[in-house]
Amino acid sequence: MKKLIFYLVFVFTLSCSKDNSNIIIVNTIKNYPLLDLKLSDVADITYIPLKFNKDSIMFINDDISKNIYVSKDKIIIGDRNRIDSKLFVYDHRGNLLYQIGRRGRGPGEFLDFFLFTADTISNEVVIYNRNNLSFMIYDINGNHKYDKQLLKGNSDFYQIENIGSDYIIGYNYRSSYIAPNVSKNPLGVDVIKGNGKSLVAFERKSLSIREIKDIYYSRPYISDNMPGLIWQMTTTSNGTYITSFRCDTIFLVGKDLSVTPKFVDVTEYGHEEITIFPTMETTKYVFFSTEMKYGKSGKLRHFAYDKSSNSIFRINNNASEDINKCNFRLALISNEIVLNQFTLTQNHNYAAILLTPVFLKKHYELLNNDLKTISDRLREDDNPVLMLMKFR
Repeated sequence: MKKLIFYLVFVFTLSCSKDNSNIIIVNTIKNYPLLDLKLSDVADITYIPLKFNKDSIMFINDDISKNIYVSKDKIIIGDRNRIDSKLFVYDHRGNLLYQIGRRGRGPGEFLDFFLFTADTISNEVVIYNRNNLSFMIYDINGNHKYDKQLLKGNSDFYQIENIGSDYIIGYNYRSSYIAPNVSKNPLGVDVIKGNGKSLVAFERKSLSIREIKDIYYSRPYISDNMPGLIWQMTTTSNGTYITSFRCDTIFLVGKDLSVTPKFVDVTEYGHEEITIFPTMETTKYVFFSTEMKYGKSGKLRHFAYDKSSNSIFRINNNASEDINKCNFRLALISNEIVLNQFTLTQNHNYAAILLTPVFLKKHYELLNNDLKTISDRLREDDNPVLMLMKFR
């Protein structure tokens, strides 16, 4: 398969090997110096029990990757499930204020799979409904304003992101890939499928299409080589990082819709690990971790790029780095910096996870005093506790 990939040629606008003097080269097997840094050194941590009642039952209770937006007085959480999808809006004490959206196929309604963005400049929430390929616009108080139908060629994306206050971009990580078990070409290999552009941009106010340079990758999508990257867009104060397991380069989409290569991973990976992934950018650091192939487990490694010294460090932590979800949650509770794709939010300075009552009670002896106090008041069928990490 490696020989096949070597001979596959893609004509592209932006190359993964584009030369740029500002690119940071990363080699995760290099002996980087250790950095003694704890989560509380760079972030303020709060625990918010999400109040439970008949109108606030959360079906998705342990994974909110990119499905959370935090404002000064509100927290919006997307509960994307196949039973009753909706957006919950809480205050910072965990009280449910209201819901946004409802299940259905009519105006302002959606089914199980949706994406959303929110911002407090326009005071709007934009939901993308993949079932009928439309945007649904609400005000920040949950009132439905209007829907906008998209043309089919402009609707092939699986993730959306605000780029500053002027644009929204959609990202299609499956824009070209190899489809296993499909008809073979004359060389006897799986046929290459095309599925639209990688990037599509929309003007924020009118939701009309805007030009953006596309990214075409040097490696096609191959299912048995796929890492467990669910969300591949990392929000920053200057735009968003885009990561793909089909390329060694991490790109930054800027607020002006510029697309610039920022990191190149030159690691010769072994078996399970396959790429690096930026998890958070602060004024001083860019944090990133290694990621695994889909279905694989093993030890993730965590790094920090110091922007002032142009240096890379491996974060020295004492927690187990096994990809097992429980372990990374316990590590965060234990004040370790083990950020990953499951801690992403729509804010450039927040990370978050959900801690279910069952999880808290199972690991009670390992909890800090604040969480023990909260856990003592929870029933097993209560909503989870939101752990918010606000980075400085």
